[in-house]
Amino acid sequence: MATYAAHYFQTFPQALTEALTEMSSHVGEGDPQRRCRAIEATGAAREAALPFLDAVAGCLEDENVAVRLASMEALHCAGKRGVRKGDKTLAKLAKTDPDSQVRREALGLLRHYMIAGKFGLDSVF
Repeated sequence: MATYAAHYFQTFPQALTEALTEMSSHVGEGDPQRRCRAIEATGAAREAALPFLDAVAGCLEDENVAVRLASMEALHCAGKRGVRKGDKTLAKLAKTDPDSQVRREALGLLRHYMIAGKFGLDSVF
């Protein structure tokens, strides 16, 4: 779905804002699978999704592990500016999330964009 969405957004740029508005309204709604799909579709728009990533960043604190991981991937798809939208929450996840994969991915994103030091996470393994 994300690949189709990326192709659609590149082919029909006029529909991008409308589609992202619709997707962002579903990011926090419904069952975890539905939330993940909406988050993935939003992330597929890459940098064009930046104005809509606040809702995705809010999902970093979702109770569902898959939703938290999908949110990280969507922020990463938008680059450093996307990751900066959720950097404080990512630092919190890297330190305290009960799921080891979430902690590892959050720390990896912060390190990848060289912002881990801002939160004192440079020496964390």
